[in-house]
Order: sequence, then structure tokens, then C-alpha cells
Amino acid sequence: MSTTGTEHQTPHTNSARLGNHIGRTLQGDSAIVRASDGGEVKVKLSVAGSLSDNFVEIVGKVEEANVLTMLASTDLGSDFTDKDLENYERAVEMSENAKFRHLFQNQ
Repeated sequence: MSTTGTEHQTPHTNSARLGNHIGRTLQGDSAIVRASDGGEVKVKLSVAGSLSDNFVEIVGKVEEANVLTMLASTDLGSDFTDKDLENYERAVEMSENAKFRHLFQNQ
């Protein structure tokens, strides 16, 4: 999940850490998606929103520990692979680590 599409900080996260962000904005109908850590997250899609690619980055507001309302999404393209997802997950974990957190925060 990304900072794309918003003007304020939207931390990257995964299903295991989603509950730490209830009420915060992160990167109609709903979809169950697999997060970078393999966990499932229910995404409440915006009226204009849709998920049309196998790999997408979602910006949304966390409603519950495993539920978020989508504000924006970005298709990551057909070149994005499971290996890229593993690297993305490593970046998510680094962004939650106090030693590296400053690298992921808006200055």
C-alpha cells in the first residue's frame, strides 16, 4: 500500500499490521485481497474504483484490523511478479522498524 494519490503521509502496511492503523488513511462494493504478507484484507471499493490487475497498490482508510475503504489504487502491471511482492513485503517490514522508519516518512 502506497503514498500515491494523497497529500499526507500514508504508511505502507500489510494484513498483520493493519490493525495498528485503525482510523488512519493508508496506501460501495468490496473485495478480499491478499496483502504482501499473504494475509487477507477486505477492501471496500470506492464507487469509481475497481481492481483490474493481479497486483495492485491500494491507498485507503483503515476501518477495522482487516478492513479498509479504498481511496485510490494503482495497477502494478503485468511485469510485477511474486518476487517483486516479496521485495515489497520486505520494504513494508522495514518501514515499521524504528531503525529504518525515517526512510519511509514524508519530510
